[in-house]
Amino acid sequence: MADQIKQAIANSPDDAQLYVELGSVYEELSQVNEAIAEYRLALEKDPSHAEAAYKLGMVERNIGNVGPSTKLLKQAIRNGTEQKRVHFYLGEMLALQNDHKGATEAFAKAVETELSHAEAYFKLGTAYAATGNHQDALLAFHKYSQINKRDARSHLQIGKAYAAMRLSKQALSSFVQSVKVDPKFAEGHIAIGELYEQEKLTIRAGKAFKEALRLEPDHPRAEELKELIRKYQPAHSGKTP
Repeated sequence: MADQIKQAIANSPDDAQLYVELGSVYEELSQVNEAIAEYRLALEKDPSHAEAAYKLGMVERNIGNVGPSTKLLKQAIRNGTEQKRVHFYLGEMLALQNDHKGATEAFAKAVETELSHAEAYFKLGTAYAATGNHQDALLAFHKYSQINKRDARSHLQIGKAYAAMRLSKQALSSFVQSVKVDPKFAEGHIAIGELYEQEKLTIRAGKAFKEALRLEPDHPRAEELKELIRKYQPAHSGKTP
């Protein structure tokens, strides 16, 4: 296939689409550098080629080149790409660069383009939360939870949004719901403990932290949790049995 396309390029060296097709062949063969070279040639021949910009942007994304990927995905959008996920991937790149406003706009466009794209709603909620827009974050996380009912993370994030709005009762209810959805969800128990801690209900907080540690002994915050459990354990009465 590659040889046939190379022959076609020799006959029509200014046809950008042929370079895209050759790049796609290289990409399927996991020859990433060769694919990149062909997509770049396609854009040199035709800077308005949407597919070339998108494909090169995605290769750059997949190898971790966030800045170049962002630029190329924006170019693909300007060029009129028909790839539905382009806004989602652009949002990912912008979020990695802490451009949360730009990420919010991209993810909002992503869910507008694909109404059932669950992960786009989750990332939209995360981006809204990062900008301090907790009300819209709630709406996005609720939408995600409607699509993906078995993921405890959405209830955790809903709870965090309520907590940021100082709605403790609703926050606790959401955190509790997260561990109902997934009884092994340590992060839900930690969130419950932290909320109890803020409300000076330290014994309850300690119990929640203890449950989190039981579920995930190697949690990244394990040492911190152990210290909190010791700190909040009930005081001995001093009476002998």
